Amino acid sequence: MRYPPRVRFALVLGLLLVPVTATFAQDDAESPQALFRQSADAYRAGDFAEAAALLKRAYAIEPIPILQYNLARALEGLGDDEGAIAAYRLYLEEAEAIEDRGSIEARIETLERQVGEREELAAAAAASEAREREARAAAEERTPPPPPPEVREPSVVPWIVAGAGVLVVGGGVVFGVLASGAHDDALAEPVHQERVDLRDRSENYALGANVMFGVGGAIVLAGAIWGLIDLLRSGEVDEDRAVGPGGLRLRF
Repeated sequence: MRYPPRVRFALVLGLLLVPVTATFAQDDAESPQALFRQSADAYRAGDFAEAAALLKRAYAIEPIPILQYNLARALEGLGDDEGAIAAYRLYLEEAEAIEDRGSIEARIETLERQVGEREELAAAAAASEAREREARAAAEERTPPPPPPEVREPSVVPWIVAGAGVLVVGGGVVFGVLASGAHDDALAEPVHQERVDLRDRSENYALGANVMFGVGGAIVLAGAIWGLIDLLRSGEVDEDRAVGPGGLRLRF
């Protein structure tokens, strides 16, 4: 009949309690006997780490082989298969008579197989990760970097148009000066017919000035808007320039 690990641990403690009591010379809290009992309590409570620590302390005081067997059971509970294997082997080496030696050796083989499987899985995972890194590096080497974005230079045509509008406005200024001069001459002219001719000439100059002011201003505005839109599209508009509902404005 096979018993669960915790039951078997308790049975071992019960069977060995009398000989252990005779073997251990001390009887205080740090005696091997006390540590042995404390480890059994910790093992039954599921505190495998505490049980293992107590068993190691007891074995350091007095190296009784059965302590290594119990230590192996506690280490198995912790998942420390390598440590459990070492403790089982030490128990088999030091104990004189072991009835279930074959089952313990079989347990060692099982634990070694589990350790080997975990190592194989870890090695396979590491190899897979290394292959993925190599594949990514190779792909990066094969893939050329993307070309830099093409920078579109703004056109000078809109500003030429705006400059032409300025020239037209300048022509309007000239006609305005001529209109003003003709008007002054008409006021000073004593001859009626000459005065009429000068007045007509002044009105014609004024009309030309008004037309040139209107046309030139429209051309300047159209060229400026065109140029700013072109700057925005080329991505080269400055942060302190913007076009709003009221036209061109500056931001500080």
